[in-house]
Amino acid sequence: MKYSLLIVDDEVHIARGIRASLDWDLLGIGEVLEAQSANQARQIFGTRTVDILLCDIEMPQENGLELLSWVGRAHPHTVSILLTCHADFHYAKQAVKLGSLDYLLKPAEDGELKQAMVKAVAHLAKSKAALHYKAIYEHYYQRWQSHEPSINELYWRRLLASGDNGIYALPLEEAGSGLATRNNRFLPIYIQLRNWERPFSFPERQTMEFAMRDTAERMLSAAGHLSQVVSLEEGGLLAIAAGDGEADAEPEKWREACHQYIEACSQYFYCELNCCIGEYVPAEGIRQAFERLKAMEKANAHPPGRVLGLSDDPPAVPAAVRTSAVSQPIIERMKRCIAEQLDQHVSREQLGEAAGLNPDYASKLFKKETGMSVTDYTAKLRVDMAQQMLTKTEMPISAIAVSVGFSNFSYFAKVFKKWMDRSPQDFRKEQLSGRSS
Repeated sequence: MKYSLLIVDDEVHIARGIRASLDWDLLGIGEVLEAQSANQARQIFGTRTVDILLCDIEMPQENGLELLSWVGRAHPHTVSILLTCHADFHYAKQAVKLGSLDYLLKPAEDGELKQAMVKAVAHLAKSKAALHYKAIYEHYYQRWQSHEPSINELYWRRLLASGDNGIYALPLEEAGSGLATRNNRFLPIYIQLRNWERPFSFPERQTMEFAMRDTAERMLSAAGHLSQVVSLEEGGLLAIAAGDGEADAEPEKWREACHQYIEACSQYFYCELNCCIGEYVPAEGIRQAFERLKAMEKANAHPPGRVLGLSDDPPAVPAAVRTSAVSQPIIERMKRCIAEQLDQHVSREQLGEAAGLNPDYASKLFKKETGMSVTDYTAKLRVDMAQQMLTKTEMPISAIAVSVGFSNFSYFAKVFKKWMDRSPQDFRKEQLSGRSS
């Protein structure tokens, strides 16, 4: 997205010099406008959107601070930067109070001006993303608050919750028009949320999950006759498509719709997920088919963002990790990830990213190849590092604990003793006595 910039300065040659000084397009600014007074600036604001205002303070009739005050009220989403010939603290204080993003002394160096523009564009991008998220959140929050389960949804919920005999399910013909199908054939599509890309509060997460469901209903309906999307108690969604004969022969439509849905969820709802497409089964077979899809998704070793199918070649184990010899570079990458961040907590997601694998599978592969869990390996590595520091330095033991990733000294002592069968204090004493003898 390109932004617009308005330069306001009563000295024409300065405004034009600024305009000619930088490669604006490279900075993400697609339109550069000029005004020689606050009044001209107001007129421009009245005819188009101005994203960034670069304004001189010292101007006749109405100065830059007065213009900035008006912009803050009338166009609050415009980012403002002020220019002045004087390093006056009073001006700077007023500029900050009025919401100016930056304050530059004239003549501004190209480097300073460029830095201010980069800052402004970043601020705009962040603000627009926040506004976009707020709009999405408020829209779906209202819909979530008024949502009531349909009879279709209740039917599928009861069927999924029942045993194999389906004794809690309504008769199919009583469940509503959304279940109408020529041959009682339904296609389950399991949507499993893997990661949130940003932190959410519990109410925000509930709203985003509802938004994901609403979007699934709209986007997957484009591929065929979608009977229902059910929110699952354990998390995720189950979309159920009704077969109508011809649609059975076009699975690529569902695949393409799932790919588009995954991209939309990443872009708008800040989440990563997988879609698992089953096979057409009678309504009473949906629960068993769903369990198969869950098992397939759980066994998937790849990072999120995939569309998986029961008829696909088994994707669970990438070719690169089928033998111990070939998997060693992957294990080394995971070890390096742990070692480079030894003083911090390394999440399963970070290790999965380092390995290029699904986090669950990466952890299992690590234990299989090293004989140790990631947690135990990390603890042992920290204890080994602590041993070296206890032997070779005079650092306080508490400081050593912190430097190798333990914020709690008691816990450090407990872990150290587990691996070394002695306390850190006793270990240091032994090393000192060994040197003296």
